[in-house]
Amino acid sequence: MSSGRFYRRMRVQQARRLVMGAELKLVDIVIATCFTSTLRRFCLVVGVILQHLPRKTD
Repeated sequence: MSSGRFYRRMRVQQARRLVMGAELKLVDIVIATCFTSTLRRFCLVVGVILQHLPRKTD
C-alpha cells in the first residue's frame, strides 16, 4: 500500500469516527480530517459512511 493510500485510509477512518459520534458539524469534520482541498471526495466518503450506519426503525 502506498503512503498516500495509507494516509487517505487513516483520514477516512477518522472521518467515520467523527461522523458516527455526531458531535461536530460536517464542516468541522472536513477540516479535522484534512479533506478541505478534496471536498468532493469527503462527500463521497460521508455518503458511504452514512449508508452503512445502523438505522433506527420505527
